[in-house]
Order: sequence, then C-alpha cells, then structure tokens
Amino acid sequence: MKNEFIEKFYNTIISGFDSDEIQKQKFEEIIKSVKAITPSSLFRYRKITDYTLSDLDNDIISLSYPSSFNDPYDSLIKADKQKFIENVLNVNNKDKIINLIEKTPEILNKLNLNKENKEQLVTYINKLKSVPNEEIKQLLLSAQNVIDSIFNSAWKDVFIYLKSTPRIACFSEDVSSNVMWAHYADSHKGFVIEYNFNDYINLCTTCQKQCPNRHNESLYPVKYSDERFDVTPLLIYSANLFLMKQFLKEGTVLSDDQLVIYKALLSKSTNWSYEKEWRLISLSDNPRCTEQIKLKPKAIYLGIDISSINSKILKYLAKEKNIPVYQMNIDIESTDYKMNYIKIVET
Repeated sequence: MKNEFIEKFYNTIISGFDSDEIQKQKFEEIIKSVKAITPSSLFRYRKITDYTLSDLDNDIISLSYPSSFNDPYDSLIKADKQKFIENVLNVNNKDKIINLIEKTPEILNKLNLNKENKEQLVTYINKLKSVPNEEIKQLLLSAQNVIDSIFNSAWKDVFIYLKSTPRIACFSEDVSSNVMWAHYADSHKGFVIEYNFNDYINLCTTCQKQCPNRHNESLYPVKYSDERFDVTPLLIYSANLFLMKQFLKEGTVLSDDQLVIYKALLSKSTNWSYEKEWRLISLSDNPRCTEQIKLKPKAIYLGIDISSINSKILKYLAKEKNIPVYQMNIDIESTDYKMNYIKIVET
C-alpha cells in the first residue's frame, strides 16, 4: 500500500491554475490516503546529548534544515532546461518576450551578466523584433549565455531554498536496524524514541486564524530512486516570481505543481532504502513555528552499548512519562543478524 501511495503522490499534480474546489479535493485525497498507510509506530534514532535529552523531557520533536543532513545528495535535484526556457520565456508569444526582455536592464546586475552577455542581449532584442514567430526558438539559441544565466540563477535559488528553508524530522519504520543504530544512535550507545502520529494534533490545521505563527507539518514516506527528482516546475515558479517582482512589483504567480517541494524533499537515492524513512516536513519560513512540535513519545529503546548513567536517565524520564522502556538485545541463538528487544520491568 505504501508503494501505491508513493506512486499516486508523485503522479498527482495540484496546479495553482486549477479551481479552488479541485485543489482542495486533491489535497484532501492525499491527506486521507497518507493517513491510511501511516504506521502506528515510527522510530527516531538519537544520540545522547543535552539537546536530545531536553527534547525528550519536554515531549518535543525538533526539526532541522536539510543542509545539516549527513547525505550531501539529500534534496539534490535536476531540471529540464528546454522546458524551463519555453515556459518562462513563452517562445510562442513574441510580443511577450520582447516586452519582458526590453525591461531586462533592470535586472542585469541581479543576473550577474558580464559585458559580453549584455551586448549579446541587446543584439538579441533587436533581432527578435523582426523575426517571424516560427523562428523564435532558433533565435533563442543565439542568446544561449543569457538563457544560461537565467536558468542557473533559478536553479541556484531553488537549491538554496530546498537546503535552507524547509525543516524536517526523520523517522523510520524499523527499530531493529543495525546500520541505523550505528549511524544515528552513536554506535548503539544512544537510544530510539517511538511515536504514534495518530496522536498528533496540529492545531493550525483546524484553526481559521491567519496569524504570523501559523504552521502545518506534513508526514510522508520517502521515495527511493536511482534518479534525481526533476524540479523544473519549481524553477519555472521561481523565475516567474522573480520577474513578476521586478516588472509588476506586486501580483500572484501560480505554481504548476504545489506538491513539487514535498516531492523534492522526499526523494532519496536507493542506497538509503534500508532506512524505510518517513519525513515530517514544515514549509513555513517562520522559525518560531518550524523548529519543533509537541508530541509525547510512545516508548523508549536503549542501545546495546548504552552507558549505565545514560540508561538510568532515560529510565527515569520514561517513568515520569509513564511509558515503557525496551532494551535492544543480541540473540546469541539466532542464525541471522537481526536485533531484538526486551521490555524492562522496574522492580
């Protein structure tokens, strides 16, 4: 069912050009579908630090920027330059192109065009006015440096946004992964927190107020693939937004796909598929409402090599919260490498 949802999610396009009713219907269908497949338990691997212990003590889940993740390929993207050019410059509408580019001197500095490119742009504009519509695509190729500058600027803006604005908390369906205990829980000296997101109530989802601190996190499974995700619609949106601000000063730019940011942030290499990852994503640009959420843990799991003092601290916190504690364990009679765990009963 999870793979079916992922395929459906990535094939669903929620366009800003759709009616409000259609957009709402599609969003509600996605939310309903993901809730139906969300596991009753998701696990977060943690090192023992003052920071992680404080979060546990206060029932807090902290979210982080993708730039802090251990995989430099995380949220790495690709884009179709030709599709970008045709959409942003609208090659089927010569008058629009001329009107757009004649105002380009206002943004030359922001595009960081050198003298040669600026001269090329002037030549391009003059030629464009006398070129038949059917030859516009060929003329575009003569201004390749200018086109590259616009494309590269949009690509850079989108890449920086994906790395530095959304905040994410990562979870796994598996509490018994040797590799994850080694990577994310300090070589089995840390701990894992179990959560049930059916218990999570996001007040901003039902609140009708439009306040500065409004937020709305979304929980989705990660898609593993051998190819980077294509964010061309996001580059098109970024470029159109930039041009609108320069020329119109105000207005609305509609997105070709309002799910594209989530799709980009949920795309990872198949090398990481063993993590069976889910991501809680906040797209709010207000740090006050994206750094953390409140949710009481369901249980705590202690690493095989956890120290005695850290074990006592976590047991104490669990007792205060009235939640169970489990000890990860190596079954010496097993023939495979799987870990198991036993419930700790306080005497």
